[in-house]
Amino acid sequence: MKKLAFGFALIVTASGCLRLLEPADLQGTWVATSLILSEADNPSNSVDLLVESDVAALSFTFDLNIYQSRVVDLMGVDEFFEDEYILDGSFIIFKNFRGEEDARLGIEIDGETTMRLNDPVTEWDLDGDGELDLVIMDVFLTRQ
Repeated sequence: MKKLAFGFALIVTASGCLRLLEPADLQGTWVATSLILSEADNPSNSVDLLVESDVAALSFTFDLNIYQSRVVDLMGVDEFFEDEYILDGSFIIFKNFRGEEDARLGIEIDGETTMRLNDPVTEWDLDGDGELDLVIMDVFLTRQ
């Protein structure tokens, strides 16, 4: 954790300042180009769920304080969720994400068209053995 904090401090120092995101920065529809899960203990062991699973599409649409999330699987089942979001520094909190508890993810926007959402510790059965593994999730999205 100290390495992570030091690295973040170094990036902030090198860039001169860190601009915090505002709701206006997010407005519009963002479509996932990849959803990568990497094993926490072995990041080289990873899978892109948009390529190698039953997730066919993932998108977010943002308004000033409301998000809409849409997940479509390969069978055409379309899940749609809508609720509030909160920007908290370099994090975004999706209220009642997928109808469950709040989700707090790291968020970065590069320029006007590329977004990265990150969860440094989540669980997923990455190796298919029926047991949940600790994984790092990175979602890369493009503004439409």
